[in-house]
Parts: sequence; C-alpha cells; structure tokens
Amino acid sequence: MSTRKPYTSDLGDEEWEIVKPLIPPAKHGGRNRNKGLFPVGSIPDE
Repeated sequence: MSTRKPYTSDLGDEEWEIVKPLIPPAKHGGRNRNKGLFPVGSIPDE
C-alpha cells in the first residue's frame, strides 16, 4: 500500500473524536457502505 502526503485539512485523533458523532448513520436499504466517508488515510483507524 502506498502512503500519501498528509493534507493540512486532515483530522487528528482528537479532532476526529469531535466530528465522528456528527456523521449520520447509514440508512437502511440500498447498498452497504463498503468504504469510509473520507478518503482512505484521512481518518484514524478505529
């Protein structure tokens, strides 16, 4: 897997903990989310 340069807008662990509760859960029906809401690498692993 390649690594990328971090963007200045990338969230740190503390910032992500503030934002995470604000993201609505996936709705029922339709396709399941198989990728995160943000590009891979821009959010910390849970």
